[in-house]
Amino acid sequence: MNAIKKTLLGTTACFGLALSAVTGVSVMTAPAVLAQSYTTGGVGGTVLDEAGNPVSGATVTAVSSDRGSTRSVTTGADGRFFIGRLEVGNYTLTAAGAGYQTVSDDGVRVSVGSSASYEFVLPAGMAEDVITVTGQAVQVDVFQASETGLDIDVQAVFEQVPIGRDVTSLTLLAPGTVIGDSDFEDGLSTGFASISGASPGENAFYVDGMNITDFRNFLGASAVPFQLYDQLEIKSGGYQAEFGRSTGGVVNAVTRSGTNEWHYGFNIFYSPDELREDSPTTYVQANQFDQRMTLESDFWVSGPIIEDRVFIYGLYSPRLIEAINITEAGREEVDRTDDPFFGFRLDVNLFEGHTFAWTSFSDDRATVREASDVTFNADRTEIESRTPVAQTNFLEGGDVNILRYSGAMTDWLTVSLTAGRQTFNQTIAGSTDGNPAILDARDTSGPVIQLGNWGELVPAEGNDTRELIRADADIYANFFGEHNIRVGVDRETLTAEDRSFYSGGVYYRLYDPVSCEAQGGQAGRECVRVRQLDRGGSFETIQTAFYIQDSWQVTDQLNLNIGLRNETFDNRNASGDTFTKIEDQLAPRLGVSYDYFGDGSLELFGFYGRYFLPVATNTNIRMAGAELFTQDWYQFSGLDANDVPQLEGGPFLEELFGDGTVPDTRAVTDQYLDPMYVDEFIIGARWMMNDLWDFSASYTYRDLGVTLEDVAIDAAVIAYCNANGITVGGTPCEDVWTGFHQYVLTNPGEDMRVYLPELDETVDLSAADLGYPTPTRTYEALTLTFDRAFDNGWDLHGSWTLSRSEGNYEGTVKSDNGQDDAGITTSFDQPGLTDNSDGLLPNHRAHKIKLWGNYAFTDQFSVGAAMQVTSPRRFGCIGFHPTDDFAQAYESESFFCNSQPTPRGSQLESDWIYNVDLAFIYRPVDLPLGGEPVLRMDIFNVFDSSGVTDIREIGETALNVPDPNYGAPRTFQQPRSVRFGLSWTF
Repeated sequence: MNAIKKTLLGTTACFGLALSAVTGVSVMTAPAVLAQSYTTGGVGGTVLDEAGNPVSGATVTAVSSDRGSTRSVTTGADGRFFIGRLEVGNYTLTAAGAGYQTVSDDGVRVSVGSSASYEFVLPAGMAEDVITVTGQAVQVDVFQASETGLDIDVQAVFEQVPIGRDVTSLTLLAPGTVIGDSDFEDGLSTGFASISGASPGENAFYVDGMNITDFRNFLGASAVPFQLYDQLEIKSGGYQAEFGRSTGGVVNAVTRSGTNEWHYGFNIFYSPDELREDSPTTYVQANQFDQRMTLESDFWVSGPIIEDRVFIYGLYSPRLIEAINITEAGREEVDRTDDPFFGFRLDVNLFEGHTFAWTSFSDDRATVREASDVTFNADRTEIESRTPVAQTNFLEGGDVNILRYSGAMTDWLTVSLTAGRQTFNQTIAGSTDGNPAILDARDTSGPVIQLGNWGELVPAEGNDTRELIRADADIYANFFGEHNIRVGVDRETLTAEDRSFYSGGVYYRLYDPVSCEAQGGQAGRECVRVRQLDRGGSFETIQTAFYIQDSWQVTDQLNLNIGLRNETFDNRNASGDTFTKIEDQLAPRLGVSYDYFGDGSLELFGFYGRYFLPVATNTNIRMAGAELFTQDWYQFSGLDANDVPQLEGGPFLEELFGDGTVPDTRAVTDQYLDPMYVDEFIIGARWMMNDLWDFSASYTYRDLGVTLEDVAIDAAVIAYCNANGITVGGTPCEDVWTGFHQYVLTNPGEDMRVYLPELDETVDLSAADLGYPTPTRTYEALTLTFDRAFDNGWDLHGSWTLSRSEGNYEGTVKSDNGQDDAGITTSFDQPGLTDNSDGLLPNHRAHKIKLWGNYAFTDQFSVGAAMQVTSPRRFGCIGFHPTDDFAQAYESESFFCNSQPTPRGSQLESDWIYNVDLAFIYRPVDLPLGGEPVLRMDIFNVFDSSGVTDIREIGETALNVPDPNYGAPRTFQQPRSVRFGLSWTF
């Protein structure tokens, strides 16, 4: 295990693991020499005699204390042994040799992705004489320096720390992580995390060896039932070649499994609205009327179907979540989710060294939104009336099934095979989808008002499917030092079925006279922008990868981790033809660690790696589907009884973005296209001061090399035509390429080769003629951590990350405008939109301070606490471009206000965020029903701090017309709330 992770976890494992001293579970982390997999761990070490000489030919056996499975290996000439691909859990490790007494350690804990290294000393004697120790074998080289992040025993952490029951809350415990923009919240959790300066849409999520990330936009993943989690790795950097498809972080989970003992139990958690405070009201939200109630429960059972052979862990999780949000404009939305989650894991010991596991869970759910128009009383303290408007159903989630085989073929070779299938619903459908969408933006001093009778702006019908085949092998060898060579290959087939359209087939937006005149409308008159959108198709993407990783213990003090990953992404259009295929993405991963004193007390480490991100299938849908997308501007005479604008004559401005046909793939993709990648460098040190205190320091530098975005090429085509005297059948090129005619997926800032259908010609366009700058994003971070292990009833853990994230490109999603169109945001749509875009990025926080711990007053009563302090987010002023007509047509999308440059992150900032949570935990004993009950009360944001987390960055409603709400708060940190819990295990 790496230095940072060891500092955070080594003796304590992120607080909850530290409490293993309370629960009687010992936790061990991985040495640099022993690389492990997505789902398993291992043990290794040396067998010596009393004189310190290696014992060759000794038999080392690992017996699962939970499931009875057995693995045995024989030591080599140097006395070394290693047992890999062990399922997580508790083991008894025994070393025996001819002429020696047997030594047995029954306190071995195997964790996901890690290994423990032991030094066994066998006294001379008879093998029948057994010396039993518990957790007393000497651990050596007990971390892996190339990786930063955090490992969590999920249930142990949750039992001691006030924390949300979702993967984002767990992720935010890791150093250097921050919550992403509120526009990306999914309604079931606290949103999505930014890891190591990347956008929230660049993380990968794995469960039991399968990638379950939402492949449309990379925001989040299938929602694993919380009670099903066993262990969780948050990899914020330095991760090995077996992990890919991420330029942010990797969240890798292993689910719970049954044992040889039957257990059952239940959990009930209730968060009442009556004990939840309200956030301050904003110019958009009437937060004084907000309500939120959550009731979650789990009923679970685990045990042996056949003792020592077949095991089951199953759960059923009923849920009820209700939320009410009301806008200042008088629109009430009541959301309700009550679909249960369920899941199970079946484990089979086929025969010695060979296992099979089947993980299955469902997060299929529907959120029903009832929308009403409301009227307030004069002082806006009460709602006087409600008029129902629409009902919308948000259908999400689906089923995940994972089959996995693992087998030890010899002492030096283990293999695993994984197959899986994931489905995910992407449907938004409502009772009023046939009615047109109408928004009134004529009052530039107030919020945009929703008119008519409609629910969702863009209803959608969608279903996604991922199918996985994966094979891995571990080879253990000894030449010029010890090697654990791991190789693997995988293939993911991703299918996205989608149809999206504006409600009623049309979207009307009313504008004030100043805005209309800027588009060519009549002076002094209001106008309406009319958009039509209808797109869809079935889209397939094939992703393959091959990797090799060698963890090489060169000497007792020096370890090298040398890896290489090669990936291919093949994205196809609605006709099944490849529209972009990126091959030979070579990603080196190089790590080094040095045990300075040779006793594990001071470790120095370094890492270099390259990470690639796939092309999101959202890009297939938006750029390679049959899309009809028009935008026309009209004068209008008024509104009818249904608020529909009455248009006057023909449009005074017509714009065509998609004609309803599948575009020629040659016309939408740059033939020189390279994949998006990030380079990372890490150096650091870890110091184990004594048995209680660990410290670490690390420096991380990340640099965005290349990104993929869609860009308008019209200006460059016009320049090409003029330079070569070319017309389109006598029509000037500027009358065809009018600024918004042809968008191409490319690497902004580089030369392009693309097909021009109107000219029936493939041309080279220079970066200078295209006019786009090179995308930049750098992240620098100094992270300091400490761990105080559990002793005398308390422990404490903390981290402080000082960082800087800057550039002109946030990532695959865009917090500036809440856009989650991965790979085709507006960031590089026009050259003018990039002006002044360089600065401190939305996920920049100069300081991130985290503390958590627990104090046990008695064996029955303890108090857990968690504190986070985060420095402000920085903002610019986003308005109309004063000189670039093409960029100006995007309205408030440029870093200009009042025709003056207002660079990104240079104008305003949010608040410092201070948050303190407390957990009061009571474990009664000797109750008549027996079992192990736990009563708890969690108070989140104890002091009800109301720091501003997001502000309105839009500074203009029209060119040089200030937005009166510029700088006003949009969101605040979550207000104080209380959660009651009862857990009972039998």
